[in-house]
Amino acid sequence: MPHSSNIGVKRLKVKQLQEELENRGIMTNEKENRAGMIEILENEIAKEMQTKKIEEKSDICKSNSNVSAFPLLCGWALKHNQKYGKKGSGKRIAPQVIALLERFFLDGNVHKNRRMNGHNMRDKLVEKQENGELARDIEIPEVTSINNWIARFAAKSKKDLSEQAIAGF
Repeated sequence: MPHSSNIGVKRLKVKQLQEELENRGIMTNEKENRAGMIEILENEIAKEMQTKKIEEKSDICKSNSNVSAFPLLCGWALKHNQKYGKKGSGKRIAPQVIALLERFFLDGNVHKNRRMNGHNMRDKLVEKQENGELARDIEIPEVTSINNWIARFAAKSKKDLSEQAIAGF
């Protein structure tokens, strides 16, 4: 902790430490070792700094009695602290899982009796992972993620089929 005159307390000699302690009204033994005096002086300086901070805060509050504390942290409005434009920065579905989901979906389109919902697709993915067809380190998405993927893929496939039909005319 820095000394009041910007000199490190630990750099002071025994005589200087004794003088500083006497200036603060603390009496020490002649037999007190240097480390003990340093600790006492550091504690005293810490107490002084605390009282100065409290006095400064009370002075500021008295001078600005109509200003309340600002509830947001310092730097809240800086560009790098903004959370906008980070959509989609979360987890992604692995390409191998997407390929399997597409296969399940298209198989359900061809054979109506093989249609699957999100729960069935997830169960099938877990089964494939247990059988070793899908690597163990690949994360299987939640049912809600699979349902969202189904909705997006269904819309995309309908659009693609419509474009192909129009191109065929």
